[in-house]
Amino acid sequence: MIFESCEDWDAWIKEKQPALRLEVRNDVAVMTLKTFHVFSIEGGGQDYKKFFKESFNQLLAAKTNNLIIDMRNNHGGHDVVGMALMSYIHDSTFYYYAKRTSFVKLKGKSIKKGNI
Repeated sequence: MIFESCEDWDAWIKEKQPALRLEVRNDVAVMTLKTFHVFSIEGGGQDYKKFFKESFNQLLAAKTNNLIIDMRNNHGGHDVVGMALMSYIHDSTFYYYAKRTSFVKLKGKSIKKGNI
């Protein structure tokens, strides 16, 4: 196999591999995204905004024709990471949410105290 990948989430955590990784071989690049969880990414010493910017600049400079985005065993995370990725792979207006709702129902009454 040209590109190694960690198939198991627990193994990835144990081995302390980077959450975000880019490997380029000839005209094929594999971008591995193990999580979109900002705190896990930053806790591993990475900055997702910087990673995407540098990675896509590298792909442009190398004139890479093929990009594989490997999200196997990605357990999700924060939307801002997905939005940052989409800003590089979509070249026109893109609506990340068609509709966004919340299922949280407030309990009790709100009480106004003073000017707050």
